[in-house]
Order: sequence, then structure tokens, then C-alpha cells
Amino acid sequence: MKKILTTVAALLLISILGVRIWYVNSSVITIPVETYKVGEWVELDGAFQDVSYENTDGYSLRVKSAAIKSYSDFVREYGESEDYMEEDIRPELVLDVEFEFSNKGNTEGQIELFQYFVEGRYFTMVPNSSLWFLTVPKGEGQMGFVLDQDTSFEFHVPYIFRQMGSVELTGEKIHIIASRAPVKKMIEIQL
Repeated sequence: MKKILTTVAALLLISILGVRIWYVNSSVITIPVETYKVGEWVELDGAFQDVSYENTDGYSLRVKSAAIKSYSDFVREYGESEDYMEEDIRPELVLDVEFEFSNKGNTEGQIELFQYFVEGRYFTMVPNSSLWFLTVPKGEGQMGFVLDQDTSFEFHVPYIFRQMGSVELTGEKIHIIASRAPVKKMIEIQL
């Protein structure tokens, strides 16, 4: 009789645990993911990086191109010498991404460009504000911006590896994260 009660109690506990696991898994909030290709317009439609007050309704973007460059080639392209950055913080490689952003009808939105990370299989790259100052001097190195209503703007964003060092990027498939919530919108690039 004691074995039967122990067995019934164990089965009851396992059943309760199973129902609890099912309930937790069934109520998990998932964020849908949309993937776009180079050249395709990504309508943000209110999707944002960090907080909803970014108010991205009417904003859209596309990646026009992406190129892997050495640090030396990148700074020379924008009229600077290798000494532009201190030697101990110079990246080996720069991923030069050409963006176009558009704003149709929004008078209060903004873009948090500093959160537009590049995610690879085993690495993350981030926009570098010092190098971005070369590509968009009037931005003064600030990695956020507002577009006037019914305008567009094209510019290059230099990405570097989050930690010093580098990974061979040729042949890699990477994703630029254009928004994180309520929809994760990514632009896929094959290097």
C-alpha cells in the first residue's frame, strides 16, 4: 500500500510539473523576426531598438552596400592619415556599410544608430563614432539623428569588432539589426 501511495504521489508531482512547464512555455512572449536583403527597404513602422519613444513610424531604411576595408584604406578614403586614431585603439578592419534612411510624414521620430549592431555567427560589430565623424562630419560623432519630415539621407557607417582583434569576414553571412521590438528586423549581408 505504501508503494502505491508513493507511486501515485510521484505521478501527481510529475503531472503538476509537466502542466507548469507547458503553461510557462505556452505563455512566453516571442518577438517575430523579419529578414531583408541588401537593397530592400525596411519599413520600421514603429519598431525600435531600445525604447518606443524612438517613434519610428514613417521611417524606413535600406543598406545600399557593404565593404570590408583595412583601417588604413578607410581613413585615407576620407582624407586622413593612419594617425587619425591612437595606435592602441585602431581597428584592423572596418566594415563600411552604406545606408539610406527615409522619413515620410514623421515630425517627432529619431534613429538610435549606435544600436544598429552587426551580428555574425560568433562575433558582434558596433558602429564607431570616431570613424563615423569622418563619413558624416556634421553629425559630430553623435550616433543618433532625426530626419526632417519627407526627406532622406545617405551615409556610410564604419563598423568595428566590439573587442579588439578581428575575424575573417570574407564569405561570412552577417545581419544588421535595424530594430529589436516589437519586431526584430534584420538586414542580411553576404560578404
